[in-house]
Amino acid sequence: MTGDPATGTPYGRLLSHVRHRPSRVTGRTLEEEADADRGRVLFCAPFRRLQNKAQVFSLETNASVRSRLTHSLEVSSIGRFVAQQAIKAFDAEDLAALGIAGMERPLITFVETACLLHDLGNDVKDMKSALDLLRNPKMTRAKRVVDRLTPMQDFRSGVIRLLARHAGTAFQAQQTEILKGTAPPLLRDGDGSPLLTALKDFAETSLYSSRIVRNREITAQAVLSGLLDAYLPLTISNGARFDKALAGKTKDDDGRPIGRDSSLIGRISRKYLAVYREALRLDKQNLDGDTGVQKVMERIHRMRLVVDYISGMTDEFALQSFQLVSGVHVDPYRNEN
Repeated sequence: MTGDPATGTPYGRLLSHVRHRPSRVTGRTLEEEADADRGRVLFCAPFRRLQNKAQVFSLETNASVRSRLTHSLEVSSIGRFVAQQAIKAFDAEDLAALGIAGMERPLITFVETACLLHDLGNDVKDMKSALDLLRNPKMTRAKRVVDRLTPMQDFRSGVIRLLARHAGTAFQAQQTEILKGTAPPLLRDGDGSPLLTALKDFAETSLYSSRIVRNREITAQAVLSGLLDAYLPLTISNGARFDKALAGKTKDDDGRPIGRDSSLIGRISRKYLAVYREALRLDKQNLDGDTGVQKVMERIHRMRLVVDYISGMTDEFALQSFQLVSGVHVDPYRNEN
C-alpha cells in the first residue's frame, strides 16, 4: 500500500489500514482507506437511526432541536477542527519524528470518523427533555432569529475556537502520556478548563433542572424500566426454555406456557438474534467442550441480546414498545387521524 506513515514511528504504528475484516478493494492509500471508513459510517443504517434518538430534547417535533444524528455531525466537525489545531501545535521536526508528516489528512479523517461513531451503540438516552429556550410564544420567529440565534451562533463559534486551540496545545504538550494511554482529558486543566466548567454549570442549573425536564425523566425511567421488566423473563429462564421460545414454541419441556416469551423474542430484530447465535457458535468452538462455562456465557450473551435490542431502539419506538408490552395501547404503531 502506498502513502503509509513510517512504521517505526509512534503514529506509524497507530495509523493503519489493517481491519478485522479485510477490504475487498486493494491498492488504496491510507488517505483513501480513511475516506472509505468515513463513508461506511455515513451510509450505515445505525447511523441514520440516530436522527430519532434524543440528544437533549426528547420526542421533539421541532426540526431545529438536536438529535443524536445532528449532534454526531457537530461533534465530527469539532473533532476535525481540534485535530487540525493539534497538528498545527507541532513543528515540522516533531511531525516527522512522530510519523504524522504527510499523513495529516488521514489522521484528521480518522478523528472525524471516530467522532461520527461515538454515539453508536450507546444505551437508550434517558429521554431527557428540556424547555426549548428558543421557543418563546411572545416573540415572532423573525425576532427570535435576529435577537437570539445570531448572537448564540457567534458565541458558539467563539467558544469552539477557543477550546479547540486549548485542546490542540494540550495534545502537543501531553504527547508522551497520550501515547502511553495515561493522559488526562485535554481540557481538564489549563486555560480552557474554567470556561468548560462554567458552561456545564449553566446547563445543569438553567436547563436540566426545569420541571419539563424532570417530568420527561420520570416518563423516560418508566419506559426503560418497563421494557427491561418485560424482557426480564427471557434473561432469567433456563436455557432449554429459552431455546423453545426462540424456536417459536408455546410450551416448554414441562408443558408450561411460554407464549409471551416467544412473542417477545419475535419482536427482536433478526440481526440481533444472528449476533447471539454467532456468539454461541464461537463459544462452542473455542471453549472446547467446557459446558459449564458455555452455560454461563450463553446467559451473558442472552442478557446482551436484550440490552442491545432495547439500546438500539429509537425514542419513538421505545415508547411505542413500552405501550405495547404494558398493554397501555393495543396498536401503538397505527397513526390515528
